[in-house]
Order: sequence, then C-alpha cells, then structure tokens
Amino acid sequence: MRAIHYSIPLPYGYDMSRIEERARNKARLFHALPGLQFKAFLSASVTEGARRNLYAPFYIWEGSQALAEFLTGPLFGSVLGSFGRPAVHDHQVLEFGILDPEVVPSLATFERMYADRFAQPTEIWRWERWAQRQAMECRGLFAACSTLDPVAWMVTRARFWADPAAVRGVAPDAERLRVLAVIGSATVFM
Repeated sequence: MRAIHYSIPLPYGYDMSRIEERARNKARLFHALPGLQFKAFLSASVTEGARRNLYAPFYIWEGSQALAEFLTGPLFGSVLGSFGRPAVHDHQVLEFGILDPEVVPSLATFERMYADRFAQPTEIWRWERWAQRQAMECRGLFAACSTLDPVAWMVTRARFWADPAAVRGVAPDAERLRVLAVIGSATVFM
C-alpha cells in the first residue's frame, strides 16, 4: 500500500469554513474511487490555535497504479485548480488498521522520526509493528498507520483519535490536525 499526504498552506485570514464545505461536498466523490483504502480530510486553523491555516489531506492507496490514476485524474485536478500543485509526500505503508469503527475521529496526529542510520529495514518494520500494536490498544483511537519514506528513511505515524483527551503515546511536538471527514473502502463498515 502507498500513503500520500500533502499540506496546502492558506493565508492567515482564510475563511476555513470553505475547507469544511469542500470536505462535505467532495467526500461523496471519493466513496467509490478504485484503490482508495482511506482518506482523511484534514485541516488546521489559526482560530483554533494552530500556527497557520492548512488543508492537509491524507490518503492510503492499495497500490501505485491506483495512486497514479488519482494524481492524473479529475479529483486531484480539482486540487490543482483550486490551490496549485502541492508537494505530495509518497510513502510506503508499513502498518495500517482501524481499531474502533464506532469512534468518530476529530483529531489526527502525525509523528515524524528518522530511522537510526544503522538500523536495517527489517528492524524498522519490526519496530513499527510493535508501535502499531501499542497504538491499537488505545481507547478512543479510530485508526493508525505507520509509513516509511525510504529516500530519507523517515517513519511517520499517523493516528486518528476521537478527541484530544484520547491521545496516548504521542510526542508533544507531533503535528495535530482537525479531522473533517474520513472515507474509503477500509471505512465502509462505519
């Protein structure tokens, strides 16, 4: 599986209700998208204490072909038309799971860390399997995903929580984003 994440910085005075409206209007278009396992519409707002306004979607794709079709298709074309071409961070999914489909996520956390420069790939995968098991024991967790950027050997742990009080085992400096909506074939049982 492949994961992509991009952040679109928005002006300080940007009306973030436009991003909420975008999520409401576009979410239904992603429900039957071939190869899409998971999509989270994410944002950050200075009015909610963030350093800056952001629109920052996160996706998990079955494979490279589905991802390529999305990036060359009309849905991503809509992003290009509205915001310009963002830098898309493409990572290998190491672990992904939905813990509690009854949880309605409102907060996503993203922890990024570089793998030890002497660590073998099998050690990185083993460590992330352990971290995923630990995360999947947390009450209030909707879903967890660990990814690897093999160019920089950077691991990203994305977690989707019911609310800020549910967050466990996440570094204080982890990026925190508001979840506007989640969709995809991995969430169809919701």
